[in-house]
Amino acid sequence: MVRRIEHLQTFLTAAEVDRLVDDYLDGTTVNELADRYGVHRATVSAHITRRRVGRRRPGLGVEEAAEAVR
Repeated sequence: MVRRIEHLQTFLTAAEVDRLVDDYLDGTTVNELADRYGVHRATVSAHITRRRVGRRRPGLGVEEAAEAVR
């Protein structure tokens, strides 16, 4: 039995992964990076994890929390 391939895999070069991680550290979201580099968001997360970069958690920042309290 032969499986049908629905999507082509996209492999990122080491330089692309470097740029992806730099973009993430500059504040770009995982979903934006997935769109920009043409990969799944889980792939972006995997590259970030492999590079031992801490993941951002969604939520309010200190200034946003102070504003929300007002």
